[in-house]
Amino acid sequence: MKKAIVYSVIAVLCASVQGQIARAKTITGAWINVNVAGFYESGEGHDCSIKYFDHEKFLPLYLSFENDNQVKVTFRIEQRVFTYKVAHTGPDSMSISREDNVYSLYLVKEALKLRYKGDLITFKKVSENYSADVFGEFIKGIVFRDNKTYKVASFIESGNYGNWVFDKSNFKLKIKALFKCDHVDVVQLGSFKFQNTCLPEIALYYDSNSKWSGPRVLGIIINKDAIRFIDNKGGDVLTLKPG
Repeated sequence: MKKAIVYSVIAVLCASVQGQIARAKTITGAWINVNVAGFYESGEGHDCSIKYFDHEKFLPLYLSFENDNQVKVTFRIEQRVFTYKVAHTGPDSMSISREDNVYSLYLVKEALKLRYKGDLITFKKVSENYSADVFGEFIKGIVFRDNKTYKVASFIESGNYGNWVFDKSNFKLKIKALFKCDHVDVVQLGSFKFQNTCLPEIALYYDSNSKWSGPRVLGIIINKDAIRFIDNKGGDVLTLKPG
């Protein structure tokens, strides 16, 4: 009887440990195709057009796990986001399905691998939680990778910016307040041409009474010592410095 109790306890403990391991490796958060990430992180010259991303190596562009049961997949930027059901097959792998389409996902160290049309596409995590704006999270991650906070060093439209502190959580809100616009977006697969490269960009939206007839677009130059926002003539509009 005592042996049976001991074995039962051991079995429960083993199951608990295995469950903890599985939960620890559960695939969550928001992920970006490493080829998309490399396009903006390499600093190399590229064709500055979203058509550049039509190559198979960029598909799908993003994955974002809404919860344990489903994942949002963005294949091409002009398509709507597709929702796939999640079927867990192990602590570091799963399959996702939508109608007749079934794909396998594998967690390999810090990377997520997707088996897609015979190719193994690699993704890197940009957020621990679900995001409806994976690309925006990625760009904010680059901006705040070397420095967690920034202050305004120069702003050509006003000197009244005080000691505003920009961080990853308030980035878009601070930009909105500084430029006095109604909405701010990090442009999906931004194609702001500057010299021999293609920059990420933000779009500032104003109401109909503004002098801007459409969205105002600024390119973002990201360096360790400064974040510069430039206009279409390459002029500095806003510069943020670590602080």
